[in-house]
Amino acid sequence: MMLIFLPAILLGLGAVLVKSSFSTQGFQIPRWKVGWLIPAAFLLMLPVTRPQVFFLSRLSDDWAVGLMAVSQLLLLLFVFLNLRISGLWILGLGFLMNMVCMQANGGLMPVQPERLSYLLNDPEFDTKPYLGSRFGNSKDIVMDQQGTQFWLFSDRFTLPDKFPYRVVFSLGDIVIALGIFFTLVGISPGKFINRVGVPHEYSFSKNRGFSHKKQTCE
Repeated sequence: MMLIFLPAILLGLGAVLVKSSFSTQGFQIPRWKVGWLIPAAFLLMLPVTRPQVFFLSRLSDDWAVGLMAVSQLLLLLFVFLNLRISGLWILGLGFLMNMVCMQANGGLMPVQPERLSYLLNDPEFDTKPYLGSRFGNSKDIVMDQQGTQFWLFSDRFTLPDKFPYRVVFSLGDIVIALGIFFTLVGISPGKFINRVGVPHEYSFSKNRGFSHKKQTCE
């Protein structure tokens, strides 16, 4: 999934460097509230998709559903507590879209049988035995389009066939990538962040390095 977000991260960081190069103030990094919620949320996802890290062959479906729900709630809580940060609401919208789709379909993300064949790079693969079941060590459940609630929000997008890596992703993932980009863009330059009323911030100057200063909202 990081493959979907990596271009947004690289483009966002590139925009930060470009904007800061045209600003004598350098760039300013907003002070996040409860930033520990982000690593905690992704740590909860780890047993679902990488159970071998915890010396497990496979996490039960009930545990997978529960951990994914708690993880999504932590991500939404982080966004809610940091809405003052420019662009972060877009990130939250993407999280919400994924959560709505998953909770409406039993707590897992629906993926269509033909997308499963795409992932396995086997058009002849028989997906019927997997219908209604969680696929491997993933957050996905195999469902046909007719039986999927909020189908537009499901994992239904793919990369071009010629791409060496196969991945399916949702509309929510696309919105999350946009949120990552615009949140990073909001870091630079200093005046861009000041307009959204950040009370405290870290600033970086090419001459003085990092410093912390207090801002007041006008």
